[in-house]
Amino acid sequence: MNADDLKQIPLFRDLGQATLQRLSEVVEPLTLSDGDTIFNEGDAGNAVYFIAEGAVKIEKRIEASGTEAKTLAILGAGDFFGEMSLFDGKPRSAATVALGSTKVYRVGRDTFDALVKSDSEVAAGLLFAIINTCNARIRSLNSKVIVYHEIGKAIGEGRDLQALLDIVLKQLVNATAAESGALLLKQEFSEHLELRCQAGLSLSPDELDQTTEGAGVLANVLKNREVLLIKDIASEESCRDLPRTGIENTSMILQPVLAEDALLAVIVLGHSAKGRFNLDDVNLCSSVASQAGQAILNFRHREEESARSRLGRKYVKF
Repeated sequence: MNADDLKQIPLFRDLGQATLQRLSEVVEPLTLSDGDTIFNEGDAGNAVYFIAEGAVKIEKRIEASGTEAKTLAILGAGDFFGEMSLFDGKPRSAATVALGSTKVYRVGRDTFDALVKSDSEVAAGLLFAIINTCNARIRSLNSKVIVYHEIGKAIGEGRDLQALLDIVLKQLVNATAAESGALLLKQEFSEHLELRCQAGLSLSPDELDQTTEGAGVLANVLKNREVLLIKDIASEESCRDLPRTGIENTSMILQPVLAEDALLAVIVLGHSAKGRFNLDDVNLCSSVASQAGQAILNFRHREEESARSRLGRKYVKF
């Protein structure tokens, strides 16, 4: 590989040509297939990885048996992972798995230590680039903490369902800097959606009808029940021949809200700029959707219990 290959990764773009050339001599390129494990939770921390192509799933065991894992994040091209091994060398705190055909660049800790001794300027350039990106991640994490706190607070206070949905959409719109947003609740006994809250949208009656029927881009999410990240709707092949419903924007995230294998709602975020949303935004939406899904289900269970209780009192004989 050469220095130009490393320039594919944003982390390296500000490094000088000489530094890039030296790094290209010590970086190990790895080509992975879908489902390949890069390292397991508990493995020795001995390398940092930079994603050149494809995506990587970060997951952690949530049962003592280790048979079930929860996805913590999905990282895409330009991201890196395993960087803490350069500092502490402790066992991996999570596992990493390739999603689709993926190419990563590996820098082993031994290689990095040798680089520190032989070419401290190059090692410092790499280290500072990693630290700067970690700082950006911490700032992003701060905004996520606020989102989780506000939504958790609303759930804990037992507010009504509408108040919770309003908070969920408001927090996601703010955290992702979206220009538009909508939260559509799926009706329990039909395939129709109910627009419960929105931001930055102005739908005509016809557009509202199409939206609540789950037409257009919503149909893909309702069918596949998987999050959809759209970088540019005009060039997105899966959206090319779909009817427009008024909720579309150039960049979009469409996040299904699931609980106990049931589709409960769909969160829609939009922006007029191309490529506005990234996998970090998707990870946030997915985490919030998981949190909100269980809360929505709990609200419905309470409503059902209340309805049964009222019905029982109605037919009590004195």
